[in-house]
Amino acid sequence: MKEDIARFVDDHADTLLRVSHEIHAHPELAFEEVRASTLLADTAEGFGVPVQRGAYGLDTAFEGRIGSGSGPNVAVLAEYDALPGIGHACGHNIIATAALGAALALDSVKGRFDGTVTFLGTPAEEKGGGKEVMARAGAFEGVDAALMVHPAGVNLATMPCICVAEVDVIYHGKSAHASAMPHRGINALDGLLLAYQAISNLRQHIRPTERIHGIVTDGGQAPNIVPERAAGDFYVRAKDQEALEQLKPRVQACFEAGARGSGCDVEVLWADVDYLDLNTNEPLAERFQRHAEGLGRTF
Repeated sequence: MKEDIARFVDDHADTLLRVSHEIHAHPELAFEEVRASTLLADTAEGFGVPVQRGAYGLDTAFEGRIGSGSGPNVAVLAEYDALPGIGHACGHNIIATAALGAALALDSVKGRFDGTVTFLGTPAEEKGGGKEVMARAGAFEGVDAALMVHPAGVNLATMPCICVAEVDVIYHGKSAHASAMPHRGINALDGLLLAYQAISNLRQHIRPTERIHGIVTDGGQAPNIVPERAAGDFYVRAKDQEALEQLKPRVQACFEAGARGSGCDVEVLWADVDYLDLNTNEPLAERFQRHAEGLGRTF
């Protein structure tokens, strides 16, 4: 069966490469992956795999089921969102196509194994926590294991992933002419920059497994206007959920300090979902490496 699966992938390499290249050429951001999800679903259906579109409450998610329904249920995950400004630099076009190829190849031998393969299109990996949203809606209920592959410059059987929390922060001040009447203004950008500097200082006192980084997304409208609004986008990372929950209040305090120091009001908008640390199935990872080495890969 292994040889038949490999032969199927080789025989349909042109189709899979076309899908990968088309997704790469038309990058779409989180929750906006209409073209990519449609292409993947259309291709799967073209090979006879029925697909439910708009699965689990997300317009650009989908689900296909392959197999008998008895035995274990293994989910194969496709990611296909891009990054702002740099497109598919993270290679999600490859992740999506690898999942598609695996699903189609397994469908070609579905009468020869017991169990179910669930082909899941999972949007919004880069931002928004698409898989968590789907999990809350029941996407992974009854799933015994979930698999995906990520491109890299080296072959790895496992890849440790730390937690990350997303947070948007907005400072509200009062506009005024920066030269004629600066005393009448409250500088929202000062609030954000004070917070940014406080976070920079905090970085000296966090664990080596923790990270805090962010950007200014709104710094005002013109140099001669005291900014009445300033905004930033930050990521907070830690090795596991417990450490993340300890770090987030320390970052929150930096945002609040910026508001107090500048006289601004502040909105601190933590994302509804956090990306938690990955639980790796070591026996499956070892089996993956063994089969990959059998195909000529080196680890």
